[in-house]
Parts: sequence; C-alpha cells; structure tokens
Amino acid sequence: MRLELSAAQAGGSPAALANRRADLMALWEERPREIFTQPDVESGIEARIDAAFVHAEAGSAREAAGEFKRAYLLLCCVLTHARDQARRARAAAGLVAGPAMGPAAA
Repeated sequence: MRLELSAAQAGGSPAALANRRADLMALWEERPREIFTQPDVESGIEARIDAAFVHAEAGSAREAAGEFKRAYLLLCCVLTHARDQARRARAAAGLVAGPAMGPAAA
C-alpha cells in the first residue's frame, strides 16, 4: 500500500484520508500476531500510525510522513527479530535432527 501525503494532498479530502486509514488499519488487523513478542512495540506501531493520520488530517504532511516512517522502522525491527528467531530455530532443529548433508559433510 502506498500513501501519498504531498503538501497539496495533506489538507485534502477528509473522506480520502478516512478511506486510507480504514484500509491501512484493516491490513494492520490481519498481521500475524505471533511475531510481536513485545506488546509495547506492537502498540507503539499502532500509536505511530494513529499519530500519522492525525498529522495528515491537520495538513502536516512532513510530520505525518515522520510518524509513518517511525511505524515502518519499528515494523522492520519486529520482522528482523522474527526472521532471526526462525533461523535460530531451524539451526537448532538441524543440529538435533542429525548431521548436515552438504559439501563439508562429504
């Protein structure tokens, strides 16, 4: 999803912003909750999204963009952590399951 908040659009149609907010929050509700191991990070992302739309509704595109960026960076941290946890789990399962079959094992 791409949200455009140019200076001309920031103070634009309240209905368009409401639709964008509804669409984004619908996507947010579909998130895989099991990857959020720290509840304050999850609520922090949601707070940043809410703040972004408040700024956008007030016509402050720069502040809105900053809040969206903060939400995005927090989400990137969560996804990186989930990826690292999955890699560790796979590596541990590989060690438990038996020897690796690769060039070094041959």
